[in-house]
Amino acid sequence: MATSKNQLVLTMSDYYDCPLHGVANLFDQPHIYEKHGTIDNDFEPFYYLKPIYDTNFLKLLLEDWDIWVRYYDTMIRNELGPKDLHPCLAIDQERSKQVEELLKKYSYNISTEEVDQVIKAYGEFTPKTKVRGVAKPDTVNWSNIEYGANYSVLNFLSDTRGVIKRDKLTDVTFEFKYSEDE
Repeated sequence: MATSKNQLVLTMSDYYDCPLHGVANLFDQPHIYEKHGTIDNDFEPFYYLKPIYDTNFLKLLLEDWDIWVRYYDTMIRNELGPKDLHPCLAIDQERSKQVEELLKKYSYNISTEEVDQVIKAYGEFTPKTKVRGVAKPDTVNWSNIEYGANYSVLNFLSDTRGVIKRDKLTDVTFEFKYSEDE
């Protein structure tokens, strides 16, 4: 089975005893990761992963994460003002609403109907470190990587591919490695 080690964790939008949902690299390409199950009935031991090829979608996800990090960091320092409301600071509220509205046109979750079209893998997230006050894994090691019976990179491609530079939390550059042969 294939493995993909020391992959960057970009966001962690849901957490319950382990990361449940967010964005992380797989083979150095950004993917949505999601663990299925429920708090009451335990979560499956593996993650479903779906590649992100739309740079606008990825930019919005990273911006949404940065807004949350600013809020959380301020909350941890006990410096929230009266107009700072979960999940963002007062200064970010207008943009947060815009980002939320823009994200609605994208599929951020992996439905049970599409599990045969995505990747399944076990994820071992590194010990948490602090990034601007937020404890989050830096990297993940993916193992036992399996492609769904109906998986195709073409299922996820859009017309917007390219390079993204991220400099708010860390300096990261994404270069999408796409060719017509894949």
